[in-house]
Amino acid sequence: MNIPTFFSLTPNPIAMSFIGCAIINLLFVIYLLRKMNNTITIFWFILFTIVAIIADVSNALVNMSNNRETFSFWLAVTDVVIIIPVPLIFSFGFSFANKTAYLQKLWIVIPLYFSLLCMLFISVKTDLFFSHNIAEATHEIWGVVPKVEVGNFILGIYFLITQIVYFTVLLHSYLTSKDQKRKKQIKIVLIAIAIVIFLITITKGFLPQLFHWPVFPSDIYMQIILVATTVYVFSKYGLTAFNIDSVSEKLLQLIPSSILVLNKNNFIELINPSTEILFNTPKEKLIGLPIKDFFLNADEYAKFISSVISPLEKNISAITQLHKAKLLSTTDAGVAVDIHATIVKGADDKNVNILVIFTNIQSLLDQATQLEQRVHEIEEQKSELESVNKLMIDREIKMIQLKKENDELRKKLPGNPQ
Repeated sequence: MNIPTFFSLTPNPIAMSFIGCAIINLLFVIYLLRKMNNTITIFWFILFTIVAIIADVSNALVNMSNNRETFSFWLAVTDVVIIIPVPLIFSFGFSFANKTAYLQKLWIVIPLYFSLLCMLFISVKTDLFFSHNIAEATHEIWGVVPKVEVGNFILGIYFLITQIVYFTVLLHSYLTSKDQKRKKQIKIVLIAIAIVIFLITITKGFLPQLFHWPVFPSDIYMQIILVATTVYVFSKYGLTAFNIDSVSEKLLQLIPSSILVLNKNNFIELINPSTEILFNTPKEKLIGLPIKDFFLNADEYAKFISSVISPLEKNISAITQLHKAKLLSTTDAGVAVDIHATIVKGADDKNVNILVIFTNIQSLLDQATQLEQRVHEIEEQKSELESVNKLMIDREIKMIQLKKENDELRKKLPGNPQ
């Protein structure tokens, strides 16, 4: 088969529109390559879109075929590219939902790619899905359409299971995420998936059965909706390459200062481990207590309200502070802390929580003292090292002088040639 043979085509507007869809997808790929960072999520999505481009073009060329060779060649290409997107969209879904670790589990990878190989074998080596005989093809307004065989429903189930898993993974991520920006991202993609599935079901399932119409490949146009929506989400909200909830939790664990989240009534709702150390009380006993109980006396709490809380009620974007506030401790003098606070938005997107940070001044002073001691120790070690170094240098100089004197004395010995 030579090149002119498998490009023997009869163009028609609808089939050419499929190529137009491929061009739009190609523009989206170019945009992502130029504008977005190289992440595993972008990689899977670009790979999926590239395969979709090939599928759009091969579908169009099958429909425009006007001889057996052209029809058979491009239908064979279509057989491959309609199967391959399944693991790609599957992998993209898990990556987008920040569940990439699942893609490394054998109980997911083996069934996914084993089913892919089985479907590819059936599609390429048999006529179970589509008849490769052009004589059995029908002629519709969008061109030559291969005959759908009895096993095509297996292909439909294969695609449906993938879409259900993809939708479920994103839905779970949406329901469990506490990051509002992340939830908006996933919500938009979920709506797009739901619309695409609904429209494909109507155009390829309900309407053809009701009116006895031929099955039109509307999924080519529907795919544009999904790709465009995903690219919009990437552009509008960026791409979170990590689990923001996990990062927030780790930060709370690692920050040495005491961090508390108060509700609108100044009761403790959340603390980090440093707060347990500061108050010498386990987390279970601190949650739900009023912050008032931890100040040394009523005057100290009144200063906290006037300097920290009241200004936040007037300006929710402010960061307030109080220097050398006194908290309860094992000594009568209490423990001195610097306090910083600001408003944070709760899960319902309302300004109802106050983030408070206690910095233990005595702890900082102790750390400064320890640092000074360490610097002093290093200076002493440096001085000792310099003294040893000087001794070593003096020793080498003395050795050189002795060697010269020794050589001169040897020359003066009787019988020593001058």
